[in-house]
Amino acid sequence: MSDPEFQVTDELAGFIEALHDSEIDGEISWFFDRVWGVRIGDRLNGYKAEASFSSLPQAMGWLRDKALELYPDSAFAKDYRRAHPRLPAAAPGPCQPSVAGH
Repeated sequence: MSDPEFQVTDELAGFIEALHDSEIDGEISWFFDRVWGVRIGDRLNGYKAEASFSSLPQAMGWLRDKALELYPDSAFAKDYRRAHPRLPAAAPGPCQPSVAGH
């Protein structure tokens, strides 16, 4: 019997690929009690921001907003703003960290 194939949603996969392609480093972590952690940066060069949330969509919203804020000239930010022209240049995110972030 073979393992079932893992299906990643197109939206989440595309989002992470877009960050990666723009050379924006980050991490996503989770704990059993519904805590999702996100960081922008990396262990070797340092983290620019990090926060924790009670849901994956909140965590991904924060990651998107921080990437737009910290890397406004990246291909990710330019493509995102082109696809969402109604957003201001530095759109504040709709979600707030549930655990204090940087």
